[in-house]
Amino acid sequence: MLFLVITALVITTSSGRRELSELQEAEIQRHLKRINEPAVKSIKSLDGDIFDCVNITNQLAFDHPLLKNHTIQSGFISTQLWQRSGKCPENTVPIRRTTREDLLRWGSIESYGKKDPNSIRNYGSHPAANNDPTVHEYAIIRGRRGGIYNGIEAAINVWKPHVQELDEFSLAQMWILGGIDAPDLNSLEAGWQVYPRLYGDDNPQSLYFLDRCYNHMCSGFVQTNQGIGVGATFDRVSTYDGEQFMVTLLIMKDPQSGDWWLIVNDVSVGYWPKSILSHLKGSASAVEWGGEILNFKVGGRHTSTGMGSGHFAEEGFKKSCNMDHISIVDEHHAKRDAEIDQAFMDNAKCYNLAHGSNDPKWRTYIYFGGPGQNPGCP
Repeated sequence: MLFLVITALVITTSSGRRELSELQEAEIQRHLKRINEPAVKSIKSLDGDIFDCVNITNQLAFDHPLLKNHTIQSGFISTQLWQRSGKCPENTVPIRRTTREDLLRWGSIESYGKKDPNSIRNYGSHPAANNDPTVHEYAIIRGRRGGIYNGIEAAINVWKPHVQELDEFSLAQMWILGGIDAPDLNSLEAGWQVYPRLYGDDNPQSLYFLDRCYNHMCSGFVQTNQGIGVGATFDRVSTYDGEQFMVTLLIMKDPQSGDWWLIVNDVSVGYWPKSILSHLKGSASAVEWGGEILNFKVGGRHTSTGMGSGHFAEEGFKKSCNMDHISIVDEHHAKRDAEIDQAFMDNAKCYNLAHGSNDPKWRTYIYFGGPGQNPGCP
């Protein structure tokens, strides 16, 4: 299908107001009709997002050509804002509705909900290549290179960091990777993200990611749970030197089906079918945990977009973002503490990390984050 790139066709009137032609508006409406499946019930969250309770067999995942005859698997709660407003009926799943404003804010129907392909790094180096002055920056730890991984897990601290620019983001997540030396690397990711351009606000949203596509914004991820909304705003966040809010995330390969399941606070949410994965049909070869930001270097300076809590790792518990009980699922499908092989920071004066293992309370853990622009990070 040929998609319309909205930004190339926006009309500016003599008054300076940007308008869409009838052709553009018709294309937007066709696209919204295609990706927003008919709802059995719709629930409006307190933050304005609408979640449509879609028949489980009608979700966008099944638009993927490799899933046309797919049989839905059964799974082996979360606190999200939309849950205060209702719940989905049996045999439906909550899908965040895409709006006209979402598409216009993103600027392109074709690329909506997808990462810039230039930002998908190879395993050897993290800086995003490519579209200067935009730079992806990381503070992460990596599991032992050459390991055999059938899953990863962490309890992740949820914060609401400042994001300076509409097009910038800040996230905390874990990655499980296959084909690390291949151009079509597979990456399954789970965590939280603040991304105004994508979500329309500065709230931390749950983030589940396959290769180059967020959440349900393109086909692939099959949701099975009726109570957890992918891409939904968290009901609460951590406060500096105050109450802390954690969410436990697990991505694990089913040894029978070979599909990769996402499990949130011990509840199965859905899975990435192995049939759509090129390098994760077997085990993964690399795992990572930590933070990432997108920096647009406005005016030639680093922006003030924060990572984690917006505070450096050395400030510690209740002040810096942390992950604990960092684990892997090994070649025998047994869960055990992760062996950390490497710590990686693009610029420790902007964002840094500290990590440890064998802690009697936290097991393997990481503290990470920072404020971005500061006297040491101009």
